[in-house]
Amino acid sequence: MTSRQEFVRRLGSLAFDRATPELTRHLLALFGDSSIDWQDLARPVASVLLQDGADEELLHAYLRQCINVSYALEQRFVALRREALLGGVELPLRFGVSMAIQAFLNGYVWAESASEREALGALGDSVRDRVLRASYRPLASDDGLRASRSARSCCGCRSMSQPKSGGSLPRSAATILMMR
Repeated sequence: MTSRQEFVRRLGSLAFDRATPELTRHLLALFGDSSIDWQDLARPVASVLLQDGADEELLHAYLRQCINVSYALEQRFVALRREALLGGVELPLRFGVSMAIQAFLNGYVWAESASEREALGALGDSVRDRVLRASYRPLASDDGLRASRSARSCCGCRSMSQPKSGGSLPRSAATILMMR
């Protein structure tokens, strides 16, 4: 274990009471290091995201690389997703994609109401509808972003049904939906 990996492992037990640009910059730098276990960053990053002035890039890194560990954040994410589905609130596409990746990472465990389940059936084939659906259900070959060429090109993602030349893609959130 490197000293940086040990540092991040110990950092995982901390919670912060304010969000500063310096702290955010350091946390984002740690997300750029693939040698560390990003889940060790979940608790400290969640504590920062709960503070006023939390950084949007940190939110996206957290949603895309960690399994959420904060009940308070989960309640916010579930409420935002519900409002996007039932309340007509249009979430930025990038945030919707980050929410869909988080849903994949957490095994689609977020609570949903009967009215949400009913409204899911009424979603169309637009990119936004497909991304919203992906925050509720796993992507499947006939339902979701993998089936739509326009969704892939708009979001800059590669589908699992399109392997890189000469190989197959591993099954992970990063390959199911990778924003560029």
